[in-house]
Formats: sequence, structure tokens, C-alpha cells
Amino acid sequence: MGRTGGKWRAALGAVPALAFLGAARGDLLSWSALADSTNVGAAPGDKFDFSMSISSQGDAVVIGAPRADGGKGEAYVYKRRGDAWSKVKTLQGISSAGDQLGYSVAISGNGQRVAAGAPFREVGGVLTAGSVYTWDEFGDSGRD
Repeated sequence: MGRTGGKWRAALGAVPALAFLGAARGDLLSWSALADSTNVGAAPGDKFDFSMSISSQGDAVVIGAPRADGGKGEAYVYKRRGDAWSKVKTLQGISSAGDQLGYSVAISGNGQRVAAGAPFREVGGVLTAGSVYTWDEFGDSGRD
């Protein structure tokens, strides 16, 4: 994924309990830690980085942790300012234990809209009917 007019290409990857971002400028590739389970408060078993999505502009990322908060699940939004990344928001749905919000995540191209799935949410008496939650506009306000 890249940013029009710039030399940035971004890739997102993960190792257990660590999300990292690589950005290439020309022929140079550098990787830096974006987030790990310790700096978001995730506990072992939360499945931090189970799902991830990066905006097409390469400056916003959402990371899912479907077993966080007793299996309710959470998603974390990060934004890049210059070369530094910071957490903008922790997302939680109207979830019950076992819903697993963050099992799947997506972020819009401009990084302003996020969707997160909770596939095991009970809806209308139907077990595991699932839900998708959406959030808009992640500026500097509302920062955790």
C-alpha cells in the first residue's frame, strides 16, 4: 500500500504479541515496533494482533484483540505523525463475554473509519449471529 505522490510504501506484519510497521522510501526499508501487548494493556491470551488493517495512505492502523476483556474483545487504532506512531483510541463494542470484537478489523483508505467484527455475538436470540461495529473520525480528541 502506498501514498500517492510520496515514496512511502507500507506493510504490516506481526509476531506473537507484537505489531510492527515497515515503511520503504526508495530502496531503504526500515521496520519499527508499532505496538506490543504491554503498551496497550493486553494480557497473555488476549490475542493482541489477531487481526490488523492499515489505511491506504499508510498513516493509520487498527489492531484487533478478540479475547481481551474476558472475551468481549477490543480493537486499537494507531496513527502516524511524522515518523512516530501513537495510540489514538481503544474501541469496545456493546459486547458480552465471548463476543470477540476485533476478530476481524478494517480501516478506510484515509484512516477515518474503522469496522470491527464480533462474530460470536448473540443477536435476536440467535447464538453466534455476529455483529459489525463501525466508528468514524479519529482525530486527536478522544485519545486514550
